Amino acid sequence: MSTERELLGLRRDQALADLIDLERQVADGEIPEEAARRLRGRYEATAASAIEALDAVTAPGTGRPAGAAKRAARPGPDQAARRQAGLALYVALFCAAVVTVGLLLPRYVAERPEGGFITGNEAAAPAPGSSLDPAPSASPRDLSKVTEAEMEKVVAANPNVLGMRLALAARYAGKGQYDKAVEHYGVALKQNPDDAGVRAQAGWLLFKMGRADNALRFLDQALALDPSSADALWYKANILFEGRKDATGALKILRGLQSRTDLPAERRTEVERLTATVRRAADGS
Repeated sequence: MSTERELLGLRRDQALADLIDLERQVADGEIPEEAARRLRGRYEATAASAIEALDAVTAPGTGRPAGAAKRAARPGPDQAARRQAGLALYVALFCAAVVTVGLLLPRYVAERPEGGFITGNEAAAPAPGSSLDPAPSASPRDLSKVTEAEMEKVVAANPNVLGMRLALAARYAGKGQYDKAVEHYGVALKQNPDDAGVRAQAGWLLFKMGRADNALRFLDQALALDPSSADALWYKANILFEGRKDATGALKILRGLQSRTDLPAERRTEVERLTATVRRAADGS
């Protein structure tokens, strides 16, 4: 499966999961129906656009859009209306099926999500001076004081400015808005398929969404592009310990990070803290 198709699938799944959780919140009286209608419309539109994009993406090994045969078999002026109705039906059937069988989809926003660091749940922000750091000319303001809407405008006006797009994606990920984060990481990967930093950040997002296997695959790809990537190594150590309970593998990576002289002070502190935690777990204490 291509990276683009995989991220579109994750964007679809996240929007559908949000719909399921929204219905539960409405049923429990946590969200008023008026507010739920606005959220429901946004989630349905996100799911529908992802499904449509998946259908348009070239199917692996064919050179043709995945939905080309179906579109050819259903010509006619009302094709768009049928297609929109089909997308709405897909969303409705998915939600009904999940509710009927009582499937508990992951709660992506919790006090401590699966992908949270041992040291806390702060969003993974680009390291200063790295390929993920927004260019100084992209925004002279303190990004913590810039709203998502303002950042979206900057990204829309400068779609090839990688740093700002990744900063926005990290902001969304930190707030648990994974559907929006996936969208921006998907664009970044399409524009920069050989950027180890982008792939590492996308891998960390996958882990936060409960996709540890996919996350490790993305991180291994990032390390194949840049074996010295401190971000990829740090994320992988966290995932091995948190997601795979592999203290030995995590310690091996952490020892390598400890020996480096190029880590920022904050990251070095995190590495030391996680190393101590992993060692205690390995010793059974």
